[in-house]
Amino acid sequence: MVLGHEASGKIIEIGDNVKIFKPGDRVCMEPGIPDQNSKAFKLGIYNLDPPVRFWATPPVHGCLRKYVIHPAVFTYKLPENVSYEEGAMVEPLAVGKHAAKKSSNKTRRYCCGYRCRDNRVNDCDVGGRRRVQ
Repeated sequence: MVLGHEASGKIIEIGDNVKIFKPGDRVCMEPGIPDQNSKAFKLGIYNLDPPVRFWATPPVHGCLRKYVIHPAVFTYKLPENVSYEEGAMVEPLAVGKHAAKKSSNKTRRYCCGYRCRDNRVNDCDVGGRRRVQ
């Protein structure tokens, strides 16, 4: 079993029908691959799709290997100012942001990535360097 489900990297090759990426693009990837015909996917809650195939969850190998093949629909371009390390943290950042957004306690300070704001979960950025005071 190959471990790892936080991933970023450089596109080496694309399929014939992929139009939004090109070799050399820097990307991060969603580790869960749902059935795109499922009800959950169509409702926009694909993370709740029962048959989702998630990296590093048996029998699906993880991404700690030289190459992975991944659907373009679950792959996202990284801005040049975002490192591969930060790109690999987009999935856990999104999970934390979602948890904070769903939280009933709206008076706490939420921190997403490096840039933090009070009660403004939707304004989180990856790549900033400001400290929380």
